[in-house]
Amino acid sequence: MNIPLFDLTRQHKRHAPALQKAYRRVLVRSRFILDEEVANFEQEFAGALGARYAVGVASGTEAIALALKASGLKQGDEVIVPANSLPTVFAVTMAGLTPRIADVERSSGLLGPEQVQKRLTKKVRAIIAVHLYGNVCDLGALSRLTRSQNLVLIEDCAQAAGALWRTHFVGTVGEIGCFSFYPTKNLGALGDGGAITTNSKSLYEQVRRWRMYGERKRYVSVLAGWQSRLDELQAAFLREKLPYLTQWVARREELLSMYEKGLAHTPLQFLKTPALTTRAPHLAIVLSSKRSALAKYLAQKGIATGIHYPTPIHHQKAFAHLRAEQYSTAEYLSKTTLSLPLYPELTNSEVRYIIQTIRTFV
Repeated sequence: MNIPLFDLTRQHKRHAPALQKAYRRVLVRSRFILDEEVANFEQEFAGALGARYAVGVASGTEAIALALKASGLKQGDEVIVPANSLPTVFAVTMAGLTPRIADVERSSGLLGPEQVQKRLTKKVRAIIAVHLYGNVCDLGALSRLTRSQNLVLIEDCAQAAGALWRTHFVGTVGEIGCFSFYPTKNLGALGDGGAITTNSKSLYEQVRRWRMYGERKRYVSVLAGWQSRLDELQAAFLREKLPYLTQWVARREELLSMYEKGLAHTPLQFLKTPALTTRAPHLAIVLSSKRSALAKYLAQKGIATGIHYPTPIHHQKAFAHLRAEQYSTAEYLSKTTLSLPLYPELTNSEVRYIIQTIRTFV
């Protein structure tokens, strides 16, 4: 048996007619930048999440950077970022701001209020709550903390489209939510793309200006903005996929639950889902003290695995100046987490084979 970590061919083969129709729709109009596909997708995506507004942008990373700029942060301001979320920190530096990394909770691998409290300074202006692997941060506690300290709460929902805090979809609780449509995400494009959601009209208008040369209207720039646009073709593909998001998330949950039940009596551990949240699994993460040996054994049996992420932020050469502090939980997770195959088209028999193979190893 050969089971890849991700397999987009299964999904795209099934939905090829709809995706080809979307392609032809854009080709016939031949308007490829910020036309009706993007406008319609923004409206439909906001509606699906229960947000007032959505803005399509070029990537999930740029979504975060734009959110920071639209929130009024300036050079010298600090932004708290969890130490185990490498992609997020680049958005902070792209926006010309200073990352201030914090450790994460051992049970969930997520940023919590206690970790934030330890890293607060007078320069901190924003907190990025990263809903890593599809798990959801304690947005209630983080919201109370940011309100009391007059900070901006930004949700990084790149790996958690479709997840809930209480009855609210992620991306609608903080001031701004940021999404990635990288092809392997819960809602993936056929290329790169991202979106920002917000319930604030003023933030929505600022994001739109930052997305397109700082324009208030065409060729009238009121700030030195960027150029970060979701293109028409990717928006068209995403419009075809969006109606299936709930179904795909439910299937991911079903498969991850199979892993958890099948490996319950082994030395492997799973990250816990925080209270009052409903996860939208993006990755199936197991923790193993024998990660390298397990990954090698699974590869020999035709099962691909991955590591998200092997090196925490403060051990990256690019961020060597942040090593002054120790982030023991992030370091522990970087040495023990292993990603197992997880995508809606994965079959029950394939997951049973993976479980049995792991049980044989352990």
